[in-house]
Parts: sequence; C-alpha cells; structure tokens
Amino acid sequence: MAERYAANSDLLRQDINRGSTGDKVNFTDPAAAPLGADDEAAGTPPSAEAVRLARQLENTTSGEAMGLARGGSVKNSIGPSGRSRVGLGLLIAGAVMIALVAAALMIG
Repeated sequence: MAERYAANSDLLRQDINRGSTGDKVNFTDPAAAPLGADDEAAGTPPSAEAVRLARQLENTTSGEAMGLARGGSVKNSIGPSGRSRVGLGLLIAGAVMIALVAAALMIG
C-alpha cells in the first residue's frame, strides 16, 4: 500500500519536472528532498487525498494557490510601497558604510 502512495507522489513530481503543471520547463529539479520523502521517512507516506490535493494545487492558476498567479499584480505581490522604500534606504545606507570603511582602510 505504501508503494502505491509513493508512486503517486513520484508521478506528481515527474509531472512537475516535465513542465506538465505549467510553472516550469521540462527539466529535472534538483530538490533537496523528493516530493513526499519526509512523510515516507516518518513511516506515514502521503495519502491518496494529499497527493490529489497537491496535484490540484500544482495545476491551478488561482492567485491563492500560486502566490502571484498568471496575470496577477506585481505591485500586490511585493507589499506596501513604504516597506520597499525602507528596505532600499537600508540597502543604500549599508553600501555607503561599506564604502566608507573600505576607504578608511585604504587611507589608513
């Protein structure tokens, strides 16, 4: 019985790697752990329902399942613009500090 569930998660991973789910091209994905490996290692392979749900979510185009769906808004995916400006400001301040330290080391 466990082999049947493993085969189902293996088939889903093959579909993902082939690009059948629409979110990548046909190429092997060198994942750290194969789909379902954690469950199988714990002695509780994914149920047929879990694999069915995973397959359904892999094949969906809804923003809820995919984060930023096809045709979704990039503006909505990165959050409020104020938060982006703070991050940019910190990045610039960090770069200036690194430049000042490097200049001090060269002079010093």
